[in-house]
Amino acid sequence: MKRKDYVFYHSPKEKAVRGLKIFAAICIPLAVVVFVVLGITLGWFSQWFERDKYLNGDYEALFAEKKYDLVTEVTAEILTSDPFNKKALIYNGFANYYYAVQLPSFEDQIVRLDQAAASLRKVRILNENRLNGKIDYFLGRIYYMKGIFFLDESIIYFESALDLGYKDHKNEIYYFLGMAYSRIGLFDKSLEGLEKGEGDSDVSDLLIAITYFHQKNFSAALESLDRILATTQQEDVRLTCSFWKAKTFLEQNNYEQAIALYNEILAKVDSADAHYQLGLVYKEMNNIIQARSEWRKAIKLQPTHMGALMELNQ
Repeated sequence: MKRKDYVFYHSPKEKAVRGLKIFAAICIPLAVVVFVVLGITLGWFSQWFERDKYLNGDYEALFAEKKYDLVTEVTAEILTSDPFNKKALIYNGFANYYYAVQLPSFEDQIVRLDQAAASLRKVRILNENRLNGKIDYFLGRIYYMKGIFFLDESIIYFESALDLGYKDHKNEIYYFLGMAYSRIGLFDKSLEGLEKGEGDSDVSDLLIAITYFHQKNFSAALESLDRILATTQQEDVRLTCSFWKAKTFLEQNNYEQAIALYNEILAKVDSADAHYQLGLVYKEMNNIIQARSEWRKAIKLQPTHMGALMELNQ
């Protein structure tokens, strides 16, 4: 008789190994899920207990540890029941500002900045004299961050901080005042602010030179730009200085010098703006063919370059 093949027969050892594999396949993922859920739960409870611990107003330690998100939560909860709690308003305003600075997107920043401004302005209404200068400085920074439509508010608060004798960030205030006035076209006031600052950064010096340019004080602009080019170690600053120097040459009708400098720039970086400006030089020299060639190069690099598009459509 032919011997039967027991296809489904497994020895006890094989059964034991198979059972262990099934157990591992089920229990290990389950254990991972349990540990993850447990970790999240413990983390949530830990944060909840930590937040509850500071609800009595002792949250300076959280602020000192730069746990700004937690400070905003704690102070917001306090302000729900006590909306004019001065200490909570102060820390809520400062924490929301510092938290906003850390956020990557402007959409997220603006929510925090609005909350910071609301809290700090309430403190101003409550007349916290000893902190008003500092609060006005931060309100100036907040409105500056919010963009060009809020620069007038920024200027008001920066000027107020100076009037109140706030000295901790005096150079920064003058720098931001210079920037804000420049961005709204008040170049005389911009220059006044920038020159009052005691800093000697390349960026501040460059802003002063650009302000001279807008005032049509071209000799002062060139002098400032040459001084920066002779000392700066920052390649981006050197490039920006070269752009403004070439624009100054164009305004002075020094066409050959402008062309030479724009070509130097283009040898380093193929810039749509440089091609556009070079086209303007050729336009002033009545070399329309060469001018249009430069504007086409600008559009090839940047198809939405409005200056080049408008010149070519004329």
